[in-house]
Amino acid sequence: LHTCDSNDECLDDGVYCNGVEMCDTNGGIPGVCVSSGNPCQSGLKCVESTQSCTSCNEVEIQLKTDNYTGETSWDIKDSAGATICSGSGYSIGSHVETIPNLQEGTYTFNIYDSWGDGICCLYGEGLYKVTLCGNTLKQGGTFQRSESTQFTIHSSPTSVPTASPIIQSTNSPTSQPTASPTNQPAKTPTTQPTIVPTNQPTKTPTSFPTGRPTTAPTPQPTNAPTSQPTHSPTTQPTAAPTAPTLK
Repeated sequence: LHTCDSNDECLDDGVYCNGVEMCDTNGGIPGVCVSSGNPCQSGLKCVESTQSCTSCNEVEIQLKTDNYTGETSWDIKDSAGATICSGSGYSIGSHVETIPNLQEGTYTFNIYDSWGDGICCLYGEGLYKVTLCGNTLKQGGTFQRSESTQFTIHSSPTSVPTASPIIQSTNSPTSQPTASPTNQPAKTPTTQPTIVPTNQPTKTPTSFPTGRPTTAPTPQPTNAPTSQPTHSPTTQPTAAPTAPTLK
């Protein structure tokens, strides 16, 4: 146990069903850090995996008899007084009875001792404990002819599932489908197809065919034929016939 002066000094143990950590100073200062216990109300079951409280419909009865077991019996009755289940005729020792799948409604657990002296503590250390999904409804052993405890079973759809479907179905579908389809198709197709096809086809065909055919073919046929035929025939025939006349 950790000592403390205030709740701020108690660290959470990370277990949802243990409740919150708090500083117990009933014994003085410094106090000790303790868990507040099951956070679920009576009639609800704590589920650690989902960290939530769900409806519970299972009752467990733990019974330790005294030495006169034939005097002890119990039953569970509904709100109309009809007996739902019961137990008796136990041997000396400890016994556990589980009653599952109780319907929604209010019930009463009754334990009886036919002699009228309870199950503790004149003729043995008898005791009983009634729990609803781990939550203790009643425990004891010192009574006379009978002792009664009332409890309620809540309906499953009302406790937890009601809030979740309404929130998820309203918010999630409306936000995501509307935003994604509208924005993406409009921007992507318009930008890419317009820029790429227009620039590439216009520049490539115009530059290459127009520049090369116009410059190269014109100089070669015009200069080469004109120079050679004009100079060679004119010089050689004129010089040869004129030299013999001077001698």
